Amino acid sequence: MGLSGPTSYFRALSSDRTSQTTEALGTGIGLSLTKKLIEFHQGTLKIESDLGKGTKVTITLPNERIIHS
Repeated sequence: MGLSGPTSYFRALSSDRTSQTTEALGTGIGLSLTKKLIEFHQGTLKIESDLGKGTKVTITLPNERIIHS
């Protein structure tokens, strides 16, 4: 189980915050909730971000947690 990236990525934000690149408002719970769900499933979340270049998000879940139909 592991998470990497600046810790501030995973803090829930207040609803009056805006994105650094858009004027869109949001609840700010997206990554915080995602982190908790991934931890629940014994997975990992990795975030790599370069200002002006973009962000890469990698989520890895153990095979035994994946349901195959």
